[in-house]
Amino acid sequence: MPFGLWESDVHDVLNVFQVTGLNQNGEYFMEPCPATTKDYFEFFAETDILCALSTCPGGDLSRWGWNKNQEAQDEMLDCCRPLGVEIYNITDPAVLEGWFEPQPAAYKGLHGGSGFIAAHILDLLLSEGHSVVTTVRSEGKAKAIANAHANTPKDRLDFAIVEDIAKEGAFDEAVKSDPPFEKVIHTASPFHYNVTDVKTQFLDPAIIGTTGILKAIKKSAPTVTRVVITSSFAAIINPWKGTWPGHVYTEEDWDPITEEEAIQDPSNGYRASKTLAEKAAWDFVLNEKPNFDLVTCNPPLVMGPIVHYLNNLDALNTSNLRIRDIMLGKAKDEIPPTVTFIWADVRDLALAHVRAAEIPEAGGKRFFVTAGHYSNREIVDIIRDAFPDLTPKLPTEETNGGEYPEEGRQIKTSSSAWQ
Repeated sequence: MPFGLWESDVHDVLNVFQVTGLNQNGEYFMEPCPATTKDYFEFFAETDILCALSTCPGGDLSRWGWNKNQEAQDEMLDCCRPLGVEIYNITDPAVLEGWFEPQPAAYKGLHGGSGFIAAHILDLLLSEGHSVVTTVRSEGKAKAIANAHANTPKDRLDFAIVEDIAKEGAFDEAVKSDPPFEKVIHTASPFHYNVTDVKTQFLDPAIIGTTGILKAIKKSAPTVTRVVITSSFAAIINPWKGTWPGHVYTEEDWDPITEEEAIQDPSNGYRASKTLAEKAAWDFVLNEKPNFDLVTCNPPLVMGPIVHYLNNLDALNTSNLRIRDIMLGKAKDEIPPTVTFIWADVRDLALAHVRAAEIPEAGGKRFFVTAGHYSNREIVDIIRDAFPDLTPKLPTEETNGGEYPEEGRQIKTSSSAWQ
């Protein structure tokens, strides 16, 4: 590499073939270089100037892609040569109009970074130029995430170990950072049905974990101005009403479940954990008046591609397990009930979290994030169309189950929902 640079250090590379980098909207671009004789360019960092002062054929600082012929490629290794560049200090307002001063990337804390949703949030934050510290439960999980982002330097992605989020003071050290955090996204909360003790496996991690991180931020991270929490449609829905014909769910709705009802079964326990944890978060902000405001994202069932490391298919998130089971033939004789008939795409949900952290007007609001309706029978049909070789394992059109309720698609969302 010329000048000892790493490719990951270079954001705005100018050379005789192309310009690449981040535009004013934070979007990555790669375009043919529009430079002509006596054109002016603005450089913000030493790496940009160094790249501008050299020619790198193919628009890449690495050897790969310079030439398809390996021998010729080796002969070109000395081709980075100085260009003739004149540097001016431009002060003419007419020339400077429309230029903007680049801002440093926001430093964000992501808690629960190895999870299904958090992995997508992490990818999006890094792709938009943010620096991130993510909490994980073990060194092994940190290593797996680091390996998945092998070209991301430590100053852009770092880790804090929080083994037990329900432990008192669990986040006290994790929220301390240099440079300090500006935003925190909290996604860590269990969702599974392999439960033997609802209180210790659902309620405590969700409620104590959520209030614990808020306390730690107030105490030790005064620079944080926004906290985004992953809540759930489980904190909105009223299951005692069934499909509730005629009712339109909005962010104003709350699940009325109590702690006494929570311990009756894992389904109640999960809904209670999300409801009580979110209520505790809003109460904390109301009563403690910290320097930060709060946003919650409330998705229903979340489905979509897996981008985080999995040991095996049993480690899939609960939402995607139904798709795995259908593909493995476990629904061949009867399609399981759909239960909740709305869903969200994990990629949309990740974007909702990031924008909720960035947009000032989002502060103090809940966002009911949904892509619309679905049924398990529709999932079967999609799998059959996409993977016809799995047809022998799939239910047929005559197989019972998986339909919408007889009264139709009664779960509706408000126009204010993030769709």
